[in-house]
Amino acid sequence: MNQIYREIIEDSPMGYMYIKVINDNKGRYTGVEVRDFNKSYEKFFGNHDENTINKYILNCMPRQEKLEWEKIFIEANESEKYTKKVYVEKINTHFSIDIYRVEDYEFHIIFNKIRNKYLKLPSLLKKSSYMTWIKDRDGVYVDVNEKFLEFFSKTYNEVIGKTDYDIMPKNFAKEFTIQDNDIIKNNKLNTYEDFINSNFNKIGYFQTIKWPFTEYYNDTILGTIGISIEMTNKVKLFKNIEKNEKIFLEIANNIEDSIIIIDKEKTQYISPSFEKYLELN
Repeated sequence: MNQIYREIIEDSPMGYMYIKVINDNKGRYTGVEVRDFNKSYEKFFGNHDENTINKYILNCMPRQEKLEWEKIFIEANESEKYTKKVYVEKINTHFSIDIYRVEDYEFHIIFNKIRNKYLKLPSLLKKSSYMTWIKDRDGVYVDVNEKFLEFFSKTYNEVIGKTDYDIMPKNFAKEFTIQDNDIIKNNKLNTYEDFINSNFNKIGYFQTIKWPFTEYYNDTILGTIGISIEMTNKVKLFKNIEKNEKIFLEIANNIEDSIIIIDKEKTQYISPSFEKYLELN
């Protein structure tokens, strides 16, 4: 029976790895002991040599990615099974991973490759002057454009694989998560007008359009896609007009000169002094 299981794992299209995570005396992720792997893992990552892997982790792995894996292993160590979507920068690939805890920081890991071609923004949106993005069904960002990165002052790798809770204040993230879930549940397009906070003392007012992001061949809902058009300057203009209107009325209502404002269709304003003049005559 063990031989049958071994053959199933070995020939599986999903990557498989059995590891023991190595942490330093401060609990920081520093490497792995590789105890087993299959052909697909080797095909995905190209190398299974323990020394090479650990050398990469210690010297080459981006700090943000290393911290993300450290967090994943801490959370996985607290449950029998842990599922997470991750982006592996080194091979530019998204995976859905299932981690099964064996003992303390000892795991079986299954890597299920997500087809990237279905999780990319169309080139027109990628180059758009408006913020655009794609999230999966769990609210995890799988692609964004440069305008998005510019507003949030983030790099691509700091956003991909993260949720709204990782890149903006909790109250904003909660509201956007509710919106996304509603779109997926009801399979419909919605338009919103929201303030968006970048978490770096930068806030803007946006009109946002969101709709279900579906697989090309069978309309399976993979997540949500969104476009945000900044309206901050328009809101400021309205506020200035409102403020100036109050100032104008305060002046016009308290001077002796008569003021009448007329457009093509009707009289828009008559000052109190002109009304008094009509009463006297």
